[in-house]
Amino acid sequence: MKKIMAGAALLFLTGFGIYVASTLSDESNVQTVTEMQEKVTDPTPAASSWAYPFVIWQKRTYMVTDETITEIGKELGQVTTHSDQERAFDRNKNFSNLYSVGTKYFEITGIDPNTAIAVESNGSYVKAVVQEGK
Repeated sequence: MKKIMAGAALLFLTGFGIYVASTLSDESNVQTVTEMQEKVTDPTPAASSWAYPFVIWQKRTYMVTDETITEIGKELGQVTTHSDQERAFDRNKNFSNLYSVGTKYFEITGIDPNTAIAVESNGSYVKAVVQEGK
């Protein structure tokens, strides 16, 4: 009986995965049946996901972009607190949901740091832009 129920559940998940995949028009969003089954059968809780990667410097939230910066100025500070779990955090500290403690922030030549800063990332620098009201 257990084998029949397990087989029926797998058949349902497989059919559901095929249905969902066939109804999506954007191929970049299509998941394989196996990927969908892994999500359903994975007993570990999913980590919280933030709306976007960010850093905080001087109580301002900066959204990290994928724009590479080559002209950097003086060092402004560094990440002092990190978490990849959504939770309350101290806006008085230099926090990041992406970068580890010690990651440095820099001025971008010719840009006011109240508008955008550079964040070191894998041996280069990426632009992070201030988010109004955050």
